[in-house]
Amino acid sequence: MNPAQQTIKALLEAIVAKQPEYYSIRPASTLALATFELRASNQGVPPEVLQQLLDLYQVANAFSYEDCLGFFSCEDELIFEWWPRKELWLSLSHCDVIRWSAGKFCVGDASNVSYSSTDEYETLIDLLIGCSKYIKEMEAAEPDDDIF
Repeated sequence: MNPAQQTIKALLEAIVAKQPEYYSIRPASTLALATFELRASNQGVPPEVLQQLLDLYQVANAFSYEDCLGFFSCEDELIFEWWPRKELWLSLSHCDVIRWSAGKFCVGDASNVSYSSTDEYETLIDLLIGCSKYIKEMEAAEPDDDIF
């Protein structure tokens, strides 16, 4: 595992730490990765973006956590549906959309590339760090079920 993959794995494992058996962190198959790489290369996805996505999919394919973070399987052709606009559609989790657009990984919704400039990240790892912080804040604000 390269350093980026190790970081991705550590971030995802920290997110699912309360229920690791419930959330799947499984790599894509060799065939799925090759198919994704070929599709992305044929579409003209920048090599540095392709590598970041390959690092993710080599660690966790189709990862999903609750209602705020998730990624399509690398085999899903939906990823390239917005490519005519030079955007990659990486996720749809409830109302949140994760995409790569204008050189950044962004969290927004169907109408907005990002909710704000703080939801735009230079790298996929930065996006995972930002989502991780958001998840921790959300979970800290939830009422404790053990009280009742």
